[in-house]
Amino acid sequence: MSRQDAIKEQLFCLGCETKRLSPLERYAREEFYGAKSPLRSVPDNAFIWSGLDYARMKLFTVSLVWRMSLSRHDFYSKVEVGQKHENAMRKMLLSSDPMEPWRYGCSLAFLLYAGKPLRHVFSQPQRHHSQGMRNIYRFMLDGLAWFYHIASHPPVAGGAEGCLQESGIWIVPVVNALEIEFVRGEIERFRQYHKAKRTKDSTIAKAKRTPPPENP
Repeated sequence: MSRQDAIKEQLFCLGCETKRLSPLERYAREEFYGAKSPLRSVPDNAFIWSGLDYARMKLFTVSLVWRMSLSRHDFYSKVEVGQKHENAMRKMLLSSDPMEPWRYGCSLAFLLYAGKPLRHVFSQPQRHHSQGMRNIYRFMLDGLAWFYHIASHPPVAGGAEGCLQESGIWIVPVVNALEIEFVRGEIERFRQYHKAKRTKDSTIAKAKRTPPPENP
């Protein structure tokens, strides 16, 4: 999907990319970034994203976590869903079968930071455990927090309500970014990185301005 800071890596033959994945990416790009996307403005406490093509959007989200798991790039090193789940996702993509909402379902949260959307951030995907959901992968991508449930069984009651539904409805809460623990940690990590970078750049610039000592 364009306009994201994702790392580019060639994983498939041109035929698979063109016939299977590219149409899903084009559809998702229009829904996420097109003129009618609800993500273009700052919603209220939550919004109901409706009118989505369940099959295409669900398969697009499945393709994201599938490719992360297959990738050999260090950035995706913490995403290891296992061969069983990789094969199941591959079968879904090849057969164009999105299956039930909970199966490799994804829930989103629209992130606000200082009252504004938290744009242009792609954090390293990480694994997490929570009550009733043993394997969750989570990351930030272009103003949203993404949460994937990876399991062969449905989550506890109500656990799939935040996933895209077969009706084409996706309920997306609007959340203060600092209220989500892993997002808060990523923001602090980015702060420390940029602070260190500014200090280093300032030191280098000062050294360049300082004239060399004169020879005695």
